[in-house]
Amino acid sequence: MATITKRGNNFRIKVSLGYDMNGKQIIKSTTYTPPHDATPKKAEKLANMLLSLNNTAKVMFSLMSVCAFLSLRIGTLKTMLPLN
Repeated sequence: MATITKRGNNFRIKVSLGYDMNGKQIIKSTTYTPPHDATPKKAEKLANMLLSLNNTAKVMFSLMSVCAFLSLRIGTLKTMLPLN
């Protein structure tokens, strides 16, 4: 879940990353400052674009982590299984 909040000329982007082992919510946030020549509508569009890029990067990183984990596990299983 992600939210964008306008704060003056800047935008605060907050993303929930789930919960830790103690049940506390993990929230990361960043502040985006649009270019000075951007119109208010353009600034909002840029903030939304940044949010979608961050979400895409997070998903790609998660997929890469899963692939790396699986390749490591497959390598381990290959050494444990008898070859014909």
